[in-house]
Amino acid sequence: ISSQTNPLLQSTAPSEENCDLNGDGACNTFDLFIVLDDYGKNEKDLLGDMNRDGSVNALDYTLMTSRISRL
Repeated sequence: ISSQTNPLLQSTAPSEENCDLNGDGACNTFDLFIVLDDYGKNEKDLLGDMNRDGSVNALDYTLMTSRISRL
């Protein structure tokens, strides 16, 4: 899911600290679904790219699951 193709998500920038990818105010499985939907993609501005390295992979999955497990 790209912030460029979905204007509702443009204000939500993923980062290692911010796991609320869909902007609903919570870090939960809905955000994990974004990572899973983007998994394996190598595109610019993917919301699931938690570490902003240009691809969504196991590192992003691990970041997301570690954030969810701390809550």
